[in-house]
Amino acid sequence: MTTVSSIAARCAVCSEWQQVPAILSTSTSGPADLDGRPAEPRRSTMAHWRMQCGHCGHVAEDLGAPVDPATPTVVKSTSFALERANTNRPPLLNRFVCGAIIEEHAGRLDAAAWMRVYAAWAADDHDGAAADAIRERVLAVALFDRAEPPRPRHPDEHLHRHATRVDLARRAGMFGRAFDLAGEGDALIAAVAATPTSTLQRLGALFDMQRRLARAGDRARHTWGEVAIAPPVLVDPPLVLPDPPRDVLDVVDLDSVRALPYLPRSLIVGATAWKLVDELALLDPDSEQRHAFAITGASDSYRSRQKLKYPCGTTIEDAGRAHVGGKSTYRILDLTPYRDVLVVRRTDYIYGDYELELFVHDVSAGLQVVAGTDRVHRWRSWPFVIPGALVTSTSVTVEQLARSPDRDVNMFHYWFYQPDD
Repeated sequence: MTTVSSIAARCAVCSEWQQVPAILSTSTSGPADLDGRPAEPRRSTMAHWRMQCGHCGHVAEDLGAPVDPATPTVVKSTSFALERANTNRPPLLNRFVCGAIIEEHAGRLDAAAWMRVYAAWAADDHDGAAADAIRERVLAVALFDRAEPPRPRHPDEHLHRHATRVDLARRAGMFGRAFDLAGEGDALIAAVAATPTSTLQRLGALFDMQRRLARAGDRARHTWGEVAIAPPVLVDPPLVLPDPPRDVLDVVDLDSVRALPYLPRSLIVGATAWKLVDELALLDPDSEQRHAFAITGASDSYRSRQKLKYPCGTTIEDAGRAHVGGKSTYRILDLTPYRDVLVVRRTDYIYGDYELELFVHDVSAGLQVVAGTDRVHRWRSWPFVIPGALVTSTSVTVEQLARSPDRDVNMFHYWFYQPDD
């Protein structure tokens, strides 16, 4: 229930007394929009969120509160008067725009950004104001980018603020920016805690959802009620590894390879010794050309540079490529025919739960199942063995076909091994 009353207020700019509405109580029932707009009944109280002087046009949460020294000059300016009297926009939108101008001139950029957000919400409620809604969200994102974040009232507040920025960018049609901001959100979550709380897991699920919406070109309103909690995080057992890496490393089995941040020249897996014979560094033009690397048939592909951690805590920065659907193709060189090939791919494990099928000269070498995800320790070195029967020459062409629809497949570095007798 919402209760609104009329109170007497004296404008701090022009000193005129007037009666203005003020909210005495309100509430919400239901999930908020992803950009922070609350559910009803508070949703419909926007007209009372900021007071506006009926004489000079000053806008404030409390009309009588002391103002910045620059505010009287701003309120009396011609540009302010034009914004206030703009008949091509809803009056409530004009009020929030005027509030944003006042806050920005006073140096309160975070408050100015929220005024632009409120203006966008006012435009959302008005037929024919879609362009205004987009413009106000673009301006809000720009202000948030420049603003010094306020002192957080709770530990996760900066993450929720970042989540708002992601949604503002997406709803403004800035899909590339929204996608990048969602990735930054994942990094912020990883920096907060080694073991995500349920709140952090939900924020992680939100950033995943925003990437999907951005890729689909979705600019529509969505709510927190649509955010599904991510599946349980799968974390490999900790691995103690010296830095710099060893020339020889002994691990129990192939599953243990996943947690290795450094791949040695000689890798002993159980009873088998593997020798490094070739490497492919993604986004290295010479390496990609030498290995004839290509992505084809994808619905989307992009480059990525990440600075992430392995389960042992080792941080590595690397650059790579990703695609949705389609396939990636590369050549493996300097091979000994009819010997198995161990392919190890560095991948960002925040994008998991997919299957790849590898082909060698158009013959299937089997499925590679990447099960689970990890939002904290995101690097993995994922192994796959190509049977020696398919290695019929000193070089082979591998096709890595995405079998899971709408899933990102990423690769940052490949290591190729063969048995070392």
